[in-house]
Amino acid sequence: INKNANIKYASINSKKINPNDLFVGIKGKKFDGNKFAIEAVKKGCYAIVDKIYHKHKKILYVKNTLSEFLKLSSKVRDVSNIYAIAITGSAGKTSTKNLIGQSFSKITSTIFSKKSFNNKYGVPISLFQIEKKTNIGVFEVGMDKKGEIKNLSKFIKPDVGLITNISYAHIKNFKNLKEIAEAKSELIENISPNGTMVLNKDDKFYNFFKRKAIKNSLRTISFSLFKNKGADVCVDKLIKSKNKNILSVKYLNKIFNFSIKNELIPYQQNILATISALSLKFDLNKISKSIFNSYKIPEGRGDTFKFKTKNKNITIFDETYNSNPISLQFAINKFDKIYQPNSKKFLILGDMLELGKFSIKLHKQFSNILNKSNIDKVYVYGKYISHTFNKLKTQKKGKIFNNKKQIFDFINNEMENRDSLMIKASNSVGLNKIISKLKK
Repeated sequence: INKNANIKYASINSKKINPNDLFVGIKGKKFDGNKFAIEAVKKGCYAIVDKIYHKHKKILYVKNTLSEFLKLSSKVRDVSNIYAIAITGSAGKTSTKNLIGQSFSKITSTIFSKKSFNNKYGVPISLFQIEKKTNIGVFEVGMDKKGEIKNLSKFIKPDVGLITNISYAHIKNFKNLKEIAEAKSELIENISPNGTMVLNKDDKFYNFFKRKAIKNSLRTISFSLFKNKGADVCVDKLIKSKNKNILSVKYLNKIFNFSIKNELIPYQQNILATISALSLKFDLNKISKSIFNSYKIPEGRGDTFKFKTKNKNITIFDETYNSNPISLQFAINKFDKIYQPNSKKFLILGDMLELGKFSIKLHKQFSNILNKSNIDKVYVYGKYISHTFNKLKTQKKGKIFNNKKQIFDFINNEMENRDSLMIKASNSVGLNKIISKLKK
């Protein structure tokens, strides 16, 4: 590579690459990225490949592009002077990462991935965002099996680790929750010396994580929604009003007040995690009370939009990015508490995937939660979610959809003006495609 080259960012998608980026050719299940290197070069980029389809002085051959990409991203991290925060957990990783990233951005130069870049491809892409001026880096770390978090976090070299919670997400490769907790705890092993772990005291594996952190000579700071748990950061009270809400947070026996919008009320645990992280670098007395008010809920994780059709105005809640037991319960509770007089609330549920042998059991248990809710009708689409449907009260049962056309027909023909609809499923179920069409 020419020593005068000014490579800014990296991407594995030739369609989304910009001049001076580095294109990394990755062979996937459907496409061989090596074939698109020439397309990237024509856009003014360098490219690295591990299979040569086109020859060009800006296309560089390596033995393994992914391995080389990780090494390069690690070098970017090594020469930076950032304060790195790494976030993992079964649910809420992306929402917490975005809230922390947006909050730190209001105070100092901060980078954080705009999407859920938390795997072996996403982490190096995120590391390549680091610039000379960057002070804070916020990274998300995911996993499907043991060892992945340990491998990815060693490239991030975090000063702070944060574990949101432990649930059955991705349990298909594990025997039980304890094994998931052990895999998530791999993050603790790669925290920098004298670093800090931010831990959820409401999670049943809190003590397990704390013991491991102490064993690794790390400081811990805890957060909890409840005052009586003795956490370092907890909710004191929430004062609701029409124009704004005040969330009073207790931090080390002192009260700090923050204004939050109505849509952020369900995200109090994410706010506490963010305050915990902020307290490690900044004086909370000097932080703006409105620091959380510009937070934007990520697409597919509870964002809302209006869908207009046939003189009807329907409010749709998009929860189609992912679904697991914690995120589904969170979404149902949030939707259940929304007060909309003279209108009905409908729910379309798709399968929670990657639950392995626990799939049927975990889907069945949600019928009890739905039967006690104020949601008018529940509709389902998928193999496992039918077990939820079969246990619903008769008055709660909508329909079992067999195809996506039936879903569109229901929204267009059966829903009425001012009704609300939440759609929730794992990403691979494909209900996000319905959301995309409705948004268009």
